Amino acid sequence: MKQLSSLQFALLTYLYVGNQVFICRDPRTKGHISSGLDLFPHKVSKRSFAKLKSLGLTSELSVRFHDVEWGQVVLTDQGSQLVREVFYALC
Repeated sequence: MKQLSSLQFALLTYLYVGNQVFICRDPRTKGHISSGLDLFPHKVSKRSFAKLKSLGLTSELSVRFHDVEWGQVVLTDQGSQLVREVFYALC
């Protein structure tokens, strides 16, 4: 399994706690994603979300509303298992 960056681990932590996060891709944010629920303390690049998805750790459903794309990022079973293993290792 590939090593996750601290940012990706933080994303997994947020996703695991709620098991899902609503995000908003707004073209006015210059390629960044803002959380619809304001769970993230900072904006996250699309590349980080794409990386999590490419590792098979998240899946994403999206729908367009006018010029803004709303999505729901959900941990896959593999992503949930990875986060559980990390939490158990830290305890």
